Amino acid sequence: MSLGETLEGVMLGCFSIGWYWSIFTMVWTRRPYGKSAVFVGFTVLGYSFGLTAHLLCLRSGDPFSYLIILYAWNLAVTLIDLGLVLYPSHNAPATSPPAAEPKTAITAPARFQSDTSRDARWRYVWPPHGP
Repeated sequence: MSLGETLEGVMLGCFSIGWYWSIFTMVWTRRPYGKSAVFVGFTVLGYSFGLTAHLLCLRSGDPFSYLIILYAWNLAVTLIDLGLVLYPSHNAPATSPPAAEPKTAITAPARFQSDTSRDARWRYVWPPHGP
């Protein structure tokens, strides 16, 4: 096993973890926010080409590589992810994720009062009064 194969295997393992996380968040939220079926489809296509390339190398007489198993596994996981992206998009309304509530302005305590002079924007009032 060469260093290149080892690094490729680590890359595929990292991608696998990313796909597991993607599937987990999609199942948890029940919405494919930020996911594109086209993107996932191209990823499936890429894994298919990678798997085919390693199978052709195996057929031409190269020794068996564990990368074939990793490509097949990632292809299966990515197909599951593609199914999850396509399924809710037919059943859910086309809406964006819920917007965050607007933040309220934070007011300064009463002891910090505005000063209109050019030298200081804020002056500290002592003793503090008010809430």
